Amino acid sequence: MSTPSANTGVSILDLPNILTLLFERAGRPLLPDAASTPGLFVRYLRRKPARGLAVIYAVDEIGQRKKSEHTRDPHRSVSLTLDEQALDGATIQFSATQVHETALEVQPTGVLRAEAIGLSAQAFPADNGLPALAASCDISLSSVFSAIEQAAQTHLRDQNWMLAQVVAEPVRYKPGNRCVIRYHLTLTHRQRERSGRDESRPYSDEQERSGRDESRPYSDEQERSGRDESRPYSDEQKQLTIFGKVYADPQQARSVQALQQRLYDEQVAKLGSSLVGLTSSTPLLPRPLGTVDEIGLTLNEAVQPASADEHMLTGTRALQPRLERGRGGEISSISLPEEELHLTAVALARLHTSAVRPAGGAPRTGAKEAKRARERAALIASHNAAQAEETQQLAQDLAARLEAVEPDSYRPAHGGFKSSQLLFHSHQVFVVDFDGFCMADAALDVGYFLAYLRPSGLWYHSPGMRAWFEAAARVFTTTYRQAMAESGVVSAAIDGILERSRLYEAALIFKIATRRVNRLNSPRPKELSAMLGEIASCLLEE
Repeated sequence: MSTPSANTGVSILDLPNILTLLFERAGRPLLPDAASTPGLFVRYLRRKPARGLAVIYAVDEIGQRKKSEHTRDPHRSVSLTLDEQALDGATIQFSATQVHETALEVQPTGVLRAEAIGLSAQAFPADNGLPALAASCDISLSSVFSAIEQAAQTHLRDQNWMLAQVVAEPVRYKPGNRCVIRYHLTLTHRQRERSGRDESRPYSDEQERSGRDESRPYSDEQERSGRDESRPYSDEQKQLTIFGKVYADPQQARSVQALQQRLYDEQVAKLGSSLVGLTSSTPLLPRPLGTVDEIGLTLNEAVQPASADEHMLTGTRALQPRLERGRGGEISSISLPEEELHLTAVALARLHTSAVRPAGGAPRTGAKEAKRARERAALIASHNAAQAEETQQLAQDLAARLEAVEPDSYRPAHGGFKSSQLLFHSHQVFVVDFDGFCMADAALDVGYFLAYLRPSGLWYHSPGMRAWFEAAARVFTTTYRQAMAESGVVSAAIDGILERSRLYEAALIFKIATRRVNRLNSPRPKELSAMLGEIASCLLEE
């Protein structure tokens, strides 16, 4: 594999070679036992102001990528981060000579760090920003194993289900920030009459949680498996899936989980109530199942149908446009996901009328969104000179209006309410990812959802996309208005939320427009023009 010449600078395209060189210098193979030369294939790339550049590569044998089953396996991934000072926009500030000569430190976590040039490289699950990631994936810590077993017992409402095996499958990973892990559990049921203890004898809280008699000695292997091999077990087994989330800050994990628990309990108390003719039969969020406090790992129920006959849809799939075409390819009808839009609007109204309040912290105001809109517009303008003036002018107009908004009250808000945070099955909707839960203008969530409801085809003026979006938005806002009214919110307040939501829509479209810049993609002037036109339309209609 070639590397950049020592006398030349480096570019983004050189980073795979640099990464390979650093691992060779550290004496660490990128892909142990590979039969041929391993290659690096980009899976994730983000460049964000003040946060540097992060790239995740899939490691696979060259020539095998198309038929390999490992391209999405996090355990076959390597991430590289460049500090902010190592970059000038998308330009890398160090030279190839520095890459060859810089001091390389192998840190205790397994991360390779070249401090002089601001570069870090790590093979999953090594991560300085997420020091608990490795323990959360290999389940070697007894505290993690015990917490997962207890979470399963809580979910099944039976402490006689004992954890026999855990397989951790990372499903969403952001280096140094957070990682979502799907835990596949195999559980064995211990029959009470054969458990070797007196059922009438009271257990301490800790013994009850662990599901075993603490007075009995356990071998290391027995401790890991969560059961005493000498005890007779029934042949009954159960497969279960739960989700874990590892946070960089354990305190954030605790606070987010505590808020979710309070919200979940509130929703359970309201089961059976109806809004807009929809009866709540499940809480609007998955059940929290515990926290491993010392490492910042939270555990939650997996949202999944009760039977194989039912199907689960993610929000991004459920809320896609569906158009029927006739002869010649002309659009004959537009199909709306009306049930999903109704469910989503009612869920948001339930959240906005919740009595749960986050502890401490200032509300997320229009002024904060104005600041973000200006920053995003400046970033977009710096990469699109021909449209810089229009971008900056729209941002200034939007920011001035956002700074002037005065909601009737700040309400509990999701803070990132979009289709990717929704799951549908059994005629119910579930909302996930409450990391941004805050007090805010309810218009923020409404605007967030509507901004991301816009199909990508809208930016390319694809036939039918405008009609689909406008019809879908009407269904959502009409249902939301009715649900808020039935929840006791006065008409004037609802009118204000929906009017102000247009400003937040515009602000979030600016966020959508920064994705191309953050991914270091080439500019697409026509796409940006369509987005700016949509922002201008929001400002005219507000």
